[in-house]
This record gives sequence, structure tokens and C-alpha cells, in this order.
Amino acid sequence: MITFRAIGNLKCMDKTKIYSWEQREDEPDNAYRAFKVGWRDQKSDDPNRDRTLLEAARRYTGRIELSKVPENVSRWKEEYDWVSRAREWDRYLQRREDEALAEGREDVVRERAITISELESRQIELGFLMANVLLEKLNDPDFVERMLPKDLTAGMRAVNETISVTKL
Repeated sequence: MITFRAIGNLKCMDKTKIYSWEQREDEPDNAYRAFKVGWRDQKSDDPNRDRTLLEAARRYTGRIELSKVPENVSRWKEEYDWVSRAREWDRYLQRREDEALAEGREDVVRERAITISELESRQIELGFLMANVLLEKLNDPDFVERMLPKDLTAGMRAVNETISVTKL
């Protein structure tokens, strides 16, 4: 089981624990290198592909033309439980991808909230400007005489909407 500890907004693996995909105490360096480079990381290159022992041997030896799996690689796969260790590695990576995706979505939501807040502030500002212009114009008798009732109604509606928005 993987445990995490929080550092600010970043979640990190517990550095005191040895995870199954790390080198085991009883595992020789060559066997671990074959597991890591050959077996475990095959999915990193192509997540839709199944791991194969022949591909692991090719990666480990660096010999692309290899057509038969060396005996030691076959033995290491079983002896050091490569299948379940790689499965846990895959789960760990998927969990990290999911966390990154969730954090990205949270960032988008935060940015949208700021944008909406800015728009509301701008709307209130414009409403007050419009209300001030309307009040100034209402002090001009010539303007009032030329106004139609529907113009006055529209202006008053805009002022009322500005007031109602500021009360939210």
C-alpha cells in the first residue's frame, strides 16, 4: 500500500518506506535493472501494450535482434515477482495522473471564479456609471422633454438591476 504525506499542495510518497517497485534487499543490481528498464517501464513507452519477457530482455541487454529470452531474465521475473511489482507501479502512476488531473481542474475552477467575480465587479461599475449619466441627464429639462416614457422605463430598469446586483 502506498502512503502519501502532504507538503503544501504537493503530495509526496513516504520516503521512509520501500515500495514494491523499488529494488528489494535480496535483489541483485542486474536483476533490478532488468526489472526496471526491461519490464516495469515498458508501459511508460506505450500504455496500451502488454509487457513481454522478450521485450524486457531486449531492453535489458540492448540487443534488439534478440529472439530468445536469456534464462536469468526468465528466472528473475518469477523470483522477484515482476508482474505484481509492475502492476503496483502502474497503479501508482495512474493515481499520480489522476491527482494531477484533479489539481488542474481545481485550478481551472479557481480561474473561472476569479473571472466571474471580475465580470460582476465590472458590471456593477458600468451600472453605476450609467445611473450617474442618467441622473445628470434628468437634471436637463430639454433632455427630459425629448425622452419617451419607454426610454425612462429602460433607464430606471438598468438602475434597478445595478442596485439588485450590488445587494447580492
